[in-house]
Amino acid sequence: QPFEVIVSPDGKYVYVAASGEDAVSVFTRHTETGALEYHCFISRTELDGVRSLVVSEAGDMVYAVSFTGDALVALSVQECGGLEFKSAIKHGDSDGAVTGLDGARDVAISPDGNNLYVASWGSNAITWFKLLEGEPVFAGSFQKGGDDGIEGLGRASGVAVSPDGRYVYVAGADPGDDAIVVFRRDECGDLSHVTTLFDGQDGVSGLHDVRDIVVSPDGLS
Repeated sequence: QPFEVIVSPDGKYVYVAASGEDAVSVFTRHTETGALEYHCFISRTELDGVRSLVVSEAGDMVYAVSFTGDALVALSVQECGGLEFKSAIKHGDSDGAVTGLDGARDVAISPDGNNLYVASWGSNAITWFKLLEGEPVFAGSFQKGGDDGIEGLGRASGVAVSPDGRYVYVAGADPGDDAIVVFRRDECGDLSHVTTLFDGQDGVSGLHDVRDIVVSPDGLS
């Protein structure tokens, strides 16, 4: 049951999130013809229900989020092209200090390669991490509800970063939200809420059950 497919920056490898196998599969890619050949896979409990993948700009790291495992997983790319487990951060780690990873569903990396952003369905949250020598470190989380909560994050299912790295966008699929939430990203990668667009409000339509989000290459749409 593949959920996402990504290509390495050099075009030599293709990585597949195989949710049903709790695995990431690796294929070699012929750079002239585009033909694929199965290479290997990695399967671990931390990859339980893996849903989304991103690869670093240098191509030396692959990051995965697991929907059932409630985790962000860092995998290092070996010289042979295979993947090796490096670390995992799970919801509730550090005596509960790590939040916002319940039902982790989508992950995005900032253009400068300094941060990861995770949209989590179960936590109704956007959670971000700093990358220190490739290792994710929990940095913060916004969730729906409560005094400091942000409406629109219900069933957060997709996340994207603008090409200039200034904004982060989150899709919230909860029937009470059906929203796109906009955050400003500062020089450290931390987020602050800018606005929320709700389906059926202020002339906005077409967001019912929104599950994913992308930003145009020019950052204007």
